[in-house]
This record gives sequence, structure tokens and C-alpha cells, in this order.
Amino acid sequence: MHENHGLHDSVEVTTVRSEFLDGIYEIECQSFIDPYPFQVFVVLAGRTPETFLVAVSANVVVGYVLASLDEDIGHILSIAVRLDFRGRGLGSRMMIEMLETLRRKGTRFTELEVRISNRKAVEFYKKFGFKVVGHVKRYYRDGEDAVRMTRKVSQ
Repeated sequence: MHENHGLHDSVEVTTVRSEFLDGIYEIECQSFIDPYPFQVFVVLAGRTPETFLVAVSANVVVGYVLASLDEDIGHILSIAVRLDFRGRGLGSRMMIEMLETLRRKGTRFTELEVRISNRKAVEFYKKFGFKVVGHVKRYYRDGEDAVRMTRKVSQ
């Protein structure tokens, strides 16, 4: 178990680099029933590294947040924290940094989808001003619906 009381001092949030990809994918697989394929991370790391933030502690990847940008709309694709680093505010710290990055890039809205059964995640996003705007039927490969959430970017 990794014990660390000064988490924010020992964890750096930076943009993605190729050497982080294996650690990112490990956390993705540990965190989601239906993880994105590894190649998605490879492509997005090369295409849009500025909207792919990684939390690193002692050269080990402990979290990441990935977003895409389509003109003035940001889209949170994935956010996850390694199991032994959860519950310490790291997800919030990464989300704050990503929302600020998207704001600087000129987004007017940020949106995302989350499993309808993942109430904890829905509550997490609400803390950042995301509001439920609808449902997407059978969004996930296993047939589960998604909740669509959006947030207006404050300028």
C-alpha cells in the first residue's frame, strides 16, 4: 500500500508522454467494465496531448483524464485514478486542471457520458457544475444506457 499524506506535493499533473501509456492503460482496464482499446490512447496521445493529462507520482502513473475538442465543445472521454490513490482528491484536481485547459482553448461547453448505474460518478461530475441533460439508450457495448451531462464554461 502506498502511504502518502502530502499527496499534492508528490503528484505532478502533466501532459501525456508515450512512456505513460502502459500505466494509463493498466488503470483504464482496472477502472472500467468496457475499457477503451489501447490504440485509442496511443492515437489521442499523439493527436491531442494538450487535452490528455496524466498524474504521476515517483515516475508511476496514478491517474489520467482524457478529453477531446471539437471546435468549441470539449468532451471528457475518460478519467480514472489508480485504486490505491483513490479518495484523496486526485480526480478532482485533474478535473479542475482539464476544465481550465478546455476553457483556455475556447470551449463554450464541456460534455460527457457516464453509465446510468454509476451514481458516484454522476455526483462527482455535478460537483463541477455538470448537469444531466438526457439519456442515451444502449450507449455501452453491454447495452447499458448512459447519462449525458453538460457544463457551460465560465469565461
